[in-house]
Amino acid sequence: MIRAAIEVQKARGAYEPNLRALRPSEAFYLGTHGGARALGKGKTIGTLDRGKEADLLLVDLAALAPYRNQGKPMEELSTEDVVALCIYRGGPHATRGTYVRGKCVYQSPNPAS
Repeated sequence: MIRAAIEVQKARGAYEPNLRALRPSEAFYLGTHGGARALGKGKTIGTLDRGKEADLLLVDLAALAPYRNQGKPMEELSTEDVVALCIYRGGPHATRGTYVRGKCVYQSPNPAS
């Protein structure tokens, strides 16, 4: 959903030249806190504040790195870099756990190395 929002914005930019590209962090916000607020549920979902319901994934960032021995070391990645990696390269290969309403519903049989 988040990657689709970025791609739709890019496509709109083809015929709306003044339309600014959507950054990964902006799309992430719209898919989490911004979406919850738009639905009128910002007090119960959308952020990781104490007492809120949360659906989330635990991700192995090293599994998302496009070139393991080239580019920036993982510890030098910015927040924007990490969000972009999760959006563009995320998938089952990097998922280590899935939580729905804070309850673990999936845990990878292969622990992160």
